[in-house]
Amino acid sequence: MQDQDAFEGWLFINHLALQMLYGILDYIAQANLAAKYSFKDVVRTLKGIRANKINGQWRLSLFTKNIRKLCTDLNIEIDDPLVG
Repeated sequence: MQDQDAFEGWLFINHLALQMLYGILDYIAQANLAAKYSFKDVVRTLKGIRANKINGQWRLSLFTKNIRKLCTDLNIEIDDPLVG
């Protein structure tokens, strides 16, 4: 690390990453789906959600069946691009 500020920034980003990890693991545990989904499964699936800027507005692209199923199983609500 080059200086104290860089080190503290690195620590903060690692802290945020751990918070995200435990949040996702909590979603999986609350839905009793630990045997079905792992952290990597969730991240790999959800990173398929894309947004496009059309006429100055950000719009979500269509979701795959896997994304819809994962979100339904884990009770994750996201704006559905087919609804509006």
